[in-house]
Amino acid sequence: MPSSAEPAPTTPAPDHGGAVIHHLAHRRARRGEPPAAPVAGPAPDGIEAQIAETVQAYFLSRGRTLTDEPTAVAFDITLEAVRQVLDGALATHIVEETAHTVLVEMLDGLRQSPQNV
Repeated sequence: MPSSAEPAPTTPAPDHGGAVIHHLAHRRARRGEPPAAPVAGPAPDGIEAQIAETVQAYFLSRGRTLTDEPTAVAFDITLEAVRQVLDGALATHIVEETAHTVLVEMLDGLRQSPQNV
């Protein structure tokens, strides 16, 4: 085990095939902790409601709500931007088509959250 005086080993950065990666973590609000994950597994027929409740809990932990029209619009705009990122990742071969399809389906489920709150 290295001593505390020795530098920590570094891990090489992942190769993204020359794609430009914009790190946004420094912009994320730090006002509250994300809500805990649900304890029970989701019921297959109630998954949309459970996703909506989870997303709403994230917003509520930061003093926002998806029932507020401007917040819901901003949420939808953000999901459109994420979709563009996913499409770019597919186009630049960062993700495979199968993974892209699954991620887009998940994103579409998230997009329904304001209607299910």
